[in-house]
Amino acid sequence: MSDQYIVKTSDYINVGVTSTDDGAVCLLEKRFKKDLSVGDLKGKLELFTGAQAATMTIKVYNKDDELVCTLDNNDALVGSYPIDDGMRLHVEDPFILKKEIEVSDVAKFDISEEEYAKREDTVKAYLERNKLGKYNKEEVEKKERERKQEEEAEEKLAQNVKVNDRCLVKVIGQPERRGQVMFVGQVEFKPGWWVGIKYDEPQGKNDGSVNGVRYFECPPKYGSFVKPQFVEVGDFPEEKLAQNIKVNDRCLVKVIGQPERRGQVMFVGQVEFKPGWWVGIKYDEPQGKNDGSVNGVRYFECPPKYGSFVKPQFVEVGDFPEEELDLDEEL
Repeated sequence: MSDQYIVKTSDYINVGVTSTDDGAVCLLEKRFKKDLSVGDLKGKLELFTGAQAATMTIKVYNKDDELVCTLDNNDALVGSYPIDDGMRLHVEDPFILKKEIEVSDVAKFDISEEEYAKREDTVKAYLERNKLGKYNKEEVEKKERERKQEEEAEEKLAQNVKVNDRCLVKVIGQPERRGQVMFVGQVEFKPGWWVGIKYDEPQGKNDGSVNGVRYFECPPKYGSFVKPQFVEVGDFPEEKLAQNIKVNDRCLVKVIGQPERRGQVMFVGQVEFKPGWWVGIKYDEPQGKNDGSVNGVRYFECPPKYGSFVKPQFVEVGDFPEEELDLDEEL
């Protein structure tokens, strides 16, 4: 009896989506089932690109922006094409109106709505005749059902993500990033469900606010909003930063909005009073908040007001000796 091997692959592909209007600038990242037909895929892409399923062409590009294939058979399954995670679906449609058309020199032609409706050579007449876009009632209803299904699926994923969870963010075409969940819900700047992340390092895009609306607090460039499907919650401590800090290291603490303070590292690790990794500092002067203990749990010893706990990203270790006092000023 010969050995048998079974090759198992994911039922989904994670790809970027671009359109004729946007060139190679990624509109969004989406997750599609491989058993979806190309025709149904086009219907879904109508929602995001503004192109029409009946006239669109989908081309597949790899991470080096090289053309891999064209999805040219509406009845074929997406999984039958050589598409891998991280590739890009580029949607082309000759009927997408170009933003860059110059109309300032075109003479204005006024016509009543009644007269316009009677004409047979208009875009509206073409769409009605071919039952395209909003003039295809069944297609419009189908899109609305799909939109609701996607929103329900997003909400279900979002329910598994809680504020203060540690997480790993995995967005297509970007390096993995660790952080802490600060917000879960719907926002004003885009539809759907979003997760607000405070990254361990300055790898974000904002400070927890977008268009003047604040969703959470964090330093500039530490905040970002990600769709729930790209957020994995679990035991993801701030190891990368904390590993560079050792007990007894001399350090300089630089917290935004506060004066720089010198001290000595007394503790590195996780604590009971808050999630994540923390560095316990004994300052050279009484500039702290405690004596090395919080809520009755002792992490290190120091005089009152000399101890404090700081996130690793605000601690710089190095040759930072205790500054000598100028005795002439102590009069």
